[in-house]
Amino acid sequence: MTMRQKKSVAGLTLGMGLAGLLLVATGVAARSAMQVVRIEVVIEQMTFRAPDAGNPTSMVDNPTLRVRTGQTVEIVLRSLDPGMKHDLLIPDLDLRADAVSDGETSTLRFTAPRPGTYTYLCSMHPKLMRGELVVTE
Repeated sequence: MTMRQKKSVAGLTLGMGLAGLLLVATGVAARSAMQVVRIEVVIEQMTFRAPDAGNPTSMVDNPTLRVRTGQTVEIVLRSLDPGMKHDLLIPDLDLRADAVSDGETSTLRFTAPRPGTYTYLCSMHPKLMRGELVVTE
């Protein structure tokens, strides 16, 4: 192999190495993006509501929210409850979404903790507005 061919082979190898790194980096970014779980919770008539997993055209009142340990979770709280203020807190995890009024949204972002069942509630209406966040492995 001549010196010129060696340089060409080395350049090709380097080029393929960079392309390979780019593919690996892109795969890592894609996997990280897939780890974000976005849950939209609508507040209507003093109730948390979310789409039914089995029937997305139907809503479930005070739903059980399910995530996996280590996932980045975004709970988007949207109020459609005129004249009322609501928030969402998960006391055992010391997490709280900002209070919202009719037409407003608030996002609570966190990393899902160890497996367990955690109560979420509205601090202003805790008897009517409460559900569970279930974290699994």
